[in-house]
Amino acid sequence: MKCIDYKTMRWLLLLAVVLLLTGCSDSDAPGDRKKEHVQVELRPYAPSLVEFSPVQTRAAFPDDYGYVTYNDLYSNYTPQQSLVDATIHTFFISKDDGAIEQGTFSKSGDTWRSTVEMETKQFFLHGFIPDRVALEGVTDIAPLEGNYQNGITYKLKKLSSVSPADVCVVVAAGRGDDENTGPDEGFALGKFDFQAKSDQNCIYLLFDHIYASLCFSFKVDEDYNKLRTIRIKKLRLLSTEMKKYVDATVTLTANTTGANPVTSVTFSGASYTETAAGLLFNATDPTNMVELDDTTASEFLGCFVPGNYNRFTLETTYDVYDKKDNRVRKDCVAENYFYLNSYLTTGTSWNRGTMLKLSLTVIPTYLYMLSEPDLDNPTVTLK
Repeated sequence: MKCIDYKTMRWLLLLAVVLLLTGCSDSDAPGDRKKEHVQVELRPYAPSLVEFSPVQTRAAFPDDYGYVTYNDLYSNYTPQQSLVDATIHTFFISKDDGAIEQGTFSKSGDTWRSTVEMETKQFFLHGFIPDRVALEGVTDIAPLEGNYQNGITYKLKKLSSVSPADVCVVVAAGRGDDENTGPDEGFALGKFDFQAKSDQNCIYLLFDHIYASLCFSFKVDEDYNKLRTIRIKKLRLLSTEMKKYVDATVTLTANTTGANPVTSVTFSGASYTETAAGLLFNATDPTNMVELDDTTASEFLGCFVPGNYNRFTLETTYDVYDKKDNRVRKDCVAENYFYLNSYLTTGTSWNRGTMLKLSLTVIPTYLYMLSEPDLDNPTVTLK
C-alpha cells in the first residue's frame, strides 16, 4: 500500500468576491474611519488528491495550479458531507493598530456568503477551515516578534483528534479580480496582505493541511455480491494511543520568498482524558446508507492528528440484504485493526498532509443453509 505525501505542497484555495452594498451612516464624526457594509461570496478551490509541485511563476488560474473546486475535492466522499462542516473562520487584522475582527463564512448550496462591515484600509488576513472542528474556538492570537508583518501564532482549542474533516489553515492571502483569472501579481505563499477597497474586492486564500488522513476504500466480494447486498450505516475510527481532543498551536512566519509559512504546528492533549473515537459516517436514515458493489469502490475519508501514533481500529456497522431487498442481518459490526507503521516506506512518515489509502473487502466466512446454499455471515477484510 502506498502513501501519498502532500506535505507542504497541498493547498486549499478560496476565491472571495466582495461586492459593495451600502455605505456607512452619514452621522460619522469627522476623523472617524469610514466602514462599508459589503456582501462576501466565497468560491473555494482545492488541489486534487495527487502529488504536485508548487508553481512559482504566473500561470492560468486555476487549472495550471492543479486546483479543483472544493466540492469536487470531496466528490468521492459524498456520504460524509453532512458531517463535514465547511464553514470558514477568518480574522482580519488591522495593519494600523492590530485590532482583530473575527468572522465565519457558512456554506449554503454551492456558495459561501456573508455580509460584513469593514474599513477600506489594509489588513492581514488569516483563518482556518472547518470552523466547527475547534469546539472552543481560536484563542491566544498574537504577532510574531511584536508585529503581524512578521507573522502570527494562534491556538485552536479542543480539536477533535479524529474527524471526517480535513483541517487546514490559511498560508497566503491577497487581492485579485472577480473574473476567476487569478490573484494579483505578487500573490505568493507567506504573504497575508489585503487592501480593502470601496469597490469590488476579490480575496484569494491558499490553505495548507495540519492533519494526516486515511482513505478507506470499500468493495464487496464478487461472488458474495451475487447473493447479498451490503449497506454500510456507520463508520468509526478509534485509537487508544491518542486523546479524543487536542489543542493545536499554529505558527506562521510571513516571508517574501514564496516559502511555506507554516513554521510549526504543535498538538497537546494534556488537558483531556478520553481516548480518540471519531465518527466518520452515520446514516441516520436507511436511504442514506451506502450500498457496496464489487466493481466501484465506496470511499470514506478519516483525518487525524499527526504524531507518533500507530495502532488504529476501524469499526464498520452494516446491514445485509438478499437480492429481493429483504434484510436478513441487522447491525453487523466488523472491527479491523491496523498498524500505520507497517505501511511506511523508506523516507515516509506520518506528518501533516500525508494520506494513506486502505482497501477493504466484504467477504463471507462460512456456508449457511437457507432454502438453498447461501453465504450469509460476511466479514470485512483489510488488505
